[in-house]
Amino acid sequence: MKEQDEKHLEELTDRWLQHDSTQFPTADFRSSVMLEVERIKKSEAFVYKPLISKITWVIIAIVLAALTIYILQAKTSEEESFISTIDFDTLFKNVFSQAFFNLKVSDTVIYAIYIIAIMIGIQIPVLKHHFNKRLKY
Repeated sequence: MKEQDEKHLEELTDRWLQHDSTQFPTADFRSSVMLEVERIKKSEAFVYKPLISKITWVIIAIVLAALTIYILQAKTSEEESFISTIDFDTLFKNVFSQAFFNLKVSDTVIYAIYIIAIMIGIQIPVLKHHFNKRLKY
Protein backbone atom coordinates (compact mmCIF):
# COMPACT_ATOMS: atom_id res chain seq x y z
CA MET A 1 0.00 0.00 0.00
CA LYS A 2 2.78 2.40 0.89
CA GLU A 3 4.70 1.55 -2.25
CA GLN A 4 1.64 2.29 -4.37
CA ASP A 5 1.15 5.65 -2.61
CA GLU A 6 4.82 6.51 -3.11
CA LYS A 7 4.61 5.61 -6.82
CA HIS A 8 1.53 7.76 -7.19
CA LEU A 9 3.24 10.71 -5.46
CA GLU A 10 6.35 10.22 -7.61
CA GLU A 11 4.30 10.26 -10.82
CA LEU A 12 2.39 13.32 -9.66
CA THR A 13 5.63 15.14 -8.86
CA ASP A 14 7.16 14.21 -12.22
CA ARG A 15 4.09 15.49 -14.10
CA TRP A 16 4.09 18.70 -12.09
CA LEU A 17 7.77 19.35 -12.76
CA GLN A 18 7.41 18.63 -16.50
CA HIS A 19 4.58 21.13 -16.89
CA ASP A 20 6.24 23.81 -14.79
CA SER A 21 8.96 25.70 -16.56
CA THR A 22 12.07 26.68 -14.68
CA GLN A 23 11.93 30.27 -13.50
CA PHE A 24 14.93 32.56 -13.48
CA PRO A 25 15.21 35.95 -11.81
CA THR A 26 15.35 39.05 -13.95
CA ALA A 27 18.69 40.48 -15.02
CA ASP A 28 18.57 43.39 -12.57
CA PHE A 29 17.36 41.30 -9.61
CA ARG A 30 20.64 41.55 -7.72
CA SER A 31 20.94 45.31 -8.19
CA SER A 32 17.34 45.90 -7.12
CA VAL A 33 17.85 43.83 -3.96
CA MET A 34 21.05 45.73 -3.13
CA LEU A 35 19.32 49.07 -3.67
CA GLU A 36 16.59 48.00 -1.27
CA VAL A 37 19.17 46.93 1.32
CA GLU A 38 20.96 50.28 1.05
CA ARG A 39 17.66 52.12 1.40
CA ILE A 40 16.87 50.18 4.57
CA LYS A 41 20.35 50.87 5.97
CA LYS A 42 19.87 54.60 5.49
CA SER A 43 16.41 54.63 7.00
CA GLU A 44 15.66 55.15 10.67
CA ALA A 45 15.49 51.42 11.39
CA PHE A 46 18.19 51.51 14.06
CA VAL A 47 17.67 54.88 15.68
CA TYR A 48 17.89 54.65 19.46
CA LYS A 49 14.88 55.99 21.28
CA PRO A 50 14.92 55.76 25.09
CA LEU A 51 11.96 54.17 26.82
CA ILE A 52 11.72 57.03 29.29
CA SER A 53 12.07 60.46 27.73
CA LYS A 54 14.11 63.31 29.23
CA ILE A 55 10.96 65.23 30.13
CA THR A 56 9.67 62.25 32.10
CA TRP A 57 13.00 61.98 33.97
CA VAL A 58 12.79 65.68 34.82
CA ILE A 59 9.24 65.27 36.12
CA ILE A 60 10.25 62.25 38.21
CA ALA A 61 13.22 64.18 39.65
CA ILE A 62 11.01 67.17 40.49
CA VAL A 63 8.42 64.96 42.19
CA LEU A 64 11.09 63.14 44.22
CA ALA A 65 12.75 66.42 45.20
CA ALA A 66 9.40 67.92 46.23
CA LEU A 67 8.52 64.80 48.23
CA THR A 68 11.90 64.82 49.96
CA ILE A 69 11.58 68.51 50.84
CA TYR A 70 8.04 67.96 52.12
CA ILE A 71 9.14 65.06 54.33
CA LEU A 72 12.11 67.00 55.68
CA GLN A 73 10.03 70.12 56.35
CA ALA A 74 7.12 68.29 57.93
CA LYS A 75 6.96 68.93 61.63
CA THR A 76 6.52 66.00 63.94
CA SER A 77 3.49 66.57 66.05
CA GLU A 78 2.49 65.03 69.33
CA GLU A 79 -0.79 64.00 67.78
CA GLU A 80 -1.35 60.42 66.85
CA SER A 81 -0.50 59.98 63.19
CA PHE A 82 -1.49 57.27 60.77
CA ILE A 83 1.89 55.53 60.95
CA SER A 84 1.88 55.38 64.73
CA THR A 85 -1.42 53.47 64.64
CA ILE A 86 0.13 50.59 62.71
CA ASP A 87 1.27 47.71 64.89
CA PHE A 88 4.64 46.62 63.51
CA ASP A 89 5.16 44.00 66.24
CA THR A 90 3.10 41.48 64.29
CA LEU A 91 5.63 41.74 61.45
CA PHE A 92 8.62 41.06 63.66
CA LYS A 93 7.18 38.46 66.02
CA ASN A 94 6.36 35.63 63.65
CA VAL A 95 8.30 32.43 62.98
CA PHE A 96 9.77 33.48 59.63
CA SER A 97 11.16 36.81 60.76
CA GLN A 98 12.60 35.26 63.93
CA ALA A 99 14.34 32.61 61.83
CA PHE A 100 15.73 35.31 59.56
CA PHE A 101 16.99 37.48 62.42
CA ASN A 102 18.61 34.49 64.16
CA LEU A 103 20.47 33.48 61.00
CA LYS A 104 24.25 33.47 61.46
CA VAL A 105 26.36 33.97 58.36
CA SER A 106 30.11 33.48 58.34
CA ASP A 107 32.48 36.26 57.37
CA THR A 108 33.57 34.33 54.28
CA VAL A 109 30.03 34.32 52.90
CA ILE A 110 29.62 38.02 53.62
CA TYR A 111 32.91 38.80 51.85
CA ALA A 112 31.83 36.65 48.89
CA ILE A 113 28.53 38.54 48.65
CA TYR A 114 30.40 41.88 48.78
CA ILE A 115 32.82 40.78 46.05
CA ILE A 116 29.99 39.54 43.83
CA ALA A 117 28.11 42.83 44.32
CA ILE A 118 31.22 44.83 43.44
CA MET A 119 31.88 42.67 40.37
CA ILE A 120 28.31 43.09 39.16
CA GLY A 121 28.51 46.82 39.82
CA ILE A 122 31.63 47.02 37.65
CA GLN A 123 30.50 44.64 34.93
CA ILE A 124 27.16 46.30 34.18
CA PRO A 125 28.67 49.65 33.07
CA VAL A 126 31.49 47.89 31.20
CA LEU A 127 29.05 45.67 29.30
CA LYS A 128 26.72 48.61 28.64
CA HIS A 129 29.62 50.59 27.17
CA HIS A 130 30.70 47.56 25.10
CA PHE A 131 27.27 47.00 23.57
CA ASN A 132 26.67 50.71 22.98
CA LYS A 133 30.01 50.97 21.20
CA ARG A 134 29.25 47.88 19.13
CA LEU A 135 25.90 49.28 17.96
CA LYS A 136 27.33 52.60 16.72
CA TYR A 137 27.80 52.81 12.96
